[in-house]
Amino acid sequence: MQQSKLLTRGMPDAGQAAPSHHIVGALTTKNAQALTNAQECIEHIDSLLQKLDVEVIGQLSHSFGSVAEQSGFTACIGLSESHIAIHTWPEHGAVELDVYLCNYLQDNRQKCRDIFDQICDYFAPQKVYADTVKRPAYSL
Repeated sequence: MQQSKLLTRGMPDAGQAAPSHHIVGALTTKNAQALTNAQECIEHIDSLLQKLDVEVIGQLSHSFGSVAEQSGFTACIGLSESHIAIHTWPEHGAVELDVYLCNYLQDNRQKCRDIFDQICDYFAPQKVYADTVKRPAYSL
C-alpha cells in the first residue's frame, strides 16, 4: 500500500498567523428589505469589495420568490482570494454569512473582519454570532 503524500500539520501557534482567515456567523434582524433583496445586497457588497481592493471573479444568487413575496435569497460571491456566501430567512429574521480570504501574500485577518462586519451592518442586526474557523499554518 502506497503511503499518502499528504502532510498533516498542527494549528497555528500563538503569534503565528495562518495565511487565510475564515469567519462564519449568523445574525438576526427586522430589516425585511435587506433580507429579501438579493440584488441590492450584492451591489452593496460589490461597492465594499471595490473599496477594499478585493477582486470579484463571479457571482450567483437565487431568490426564493419575489421581493414583494418577502422571500429569502442565497448569494455566493467568488473572490480571487476565496468567497463570500449569504443565506437569508425573512420568516425568521435571520442571515447566515460565510467570509473566507486566503491570500497567502498577506495577513487577511483584519480585511476579513472588516468585510464580515460591514456586511452585517448592511442588515442592521439586532444580534450577531460569529466564529473563526481555525486553519493550519503552512511553511511555503
